[in-house]
Amino acid sequence: MALTIGFVFDDTLDALDGVQQHIITIGTELARRGHDVHYLVGETHHSPVPQTVSLARNVMVSFNGNRMRIPLPVRKREIRAALAHNNYDILHIQAPYSPLFGGRVLECAPQSTGVVATYHIAPIDRRARYGGRALGLVNAHSHRRVDEVIAVSQVAAQYAQFTSHTHGTIIANPVNVEKFATAAHRATRDAAHPHIVFLGRLVPRKGAQLLLDALDYGERHGMFPMPGLHVTIDKRFRAENRYNIRSDTQKLVVIFAATTDQVELTPQPEEIAEAFWVPVSRANEYLTYERDRRI
Repeated sequence: MALTIGFVFDDTLDALDGVQQHIITIGTELARRGHDVHYLVGETHHSPVPQTVSLARNVMVSFNGNRMRIPLPVRKREIRAALAHNNYDILHIQAPYSPLFGGRVLECAPQSTGVVATYHIAPIDRRARYGGRALGLVNAHSHRRVDEVIAVSQVAAQYAQFTSHTHGTIIANPVNVEKFATAAHRATRDAAHPHIVFLGRLVPRKGAQLLLDALDYGERHGMFPMPGLHVTIDKRFRAENRYNIRSDTQKLVVIFAATTDQVELTPQPEEIAEAFWVPVSRANEYLTYERDRRI
């Protein structure tokens, strides 16, 4: 049976950050399976997916080691109109959420609508941890509308338990590997110089340096008998603090590409990469995909 599903997200879909990719990947697959998928989100002007409803104006803040956008208050009248327009069977909210937008969506949702919450955050310090608990207290009333809780990692599940006293089923972030498997048929690989593409922002907790350290170790101990190894990192994910990564072996070449999914990088990374490294080092489990299979 086809369902009408609404993803609820405080932030914008204009950015390419992890949560955005999470909901777009799931939403695209649900739409492919015949469901009617909508996105109720913060201020968005150039959404990469159809049926996006931008309900809030956003402001930029710094929190938990990230630059992020939070919504300004949204009138419940506007939220009720958006909900009534599509009569959602399921709302899937990304948590933690703002009481000024996401919380109000849950409060306005009909009792007949099922609600799923997915927790993404991994607190980096006590401020983020106890700030999250305070937010959980503020959202306690709206959180009662949540029927099922998902966490993308063990750390996120612990955060959900600490801040909202809820148990989350751990389901790792989705990665659509179909285009990589398809590209394998037209791959122009150099067996002597394997290629890895790192997908993630260049901040320490995302694990770029951990990846390079592991490759350095493998080279020093004869685990990689090839004369060279290339790692491509997307320049768009460079952090504002100019975090630098290093390699201790000359056999490892780190390439900062203009972009890993546009024409500036030729051939495309999925055509030359042996594997894709998907962070995060602590917040999420590492998922490394080698062409058609999960390692």
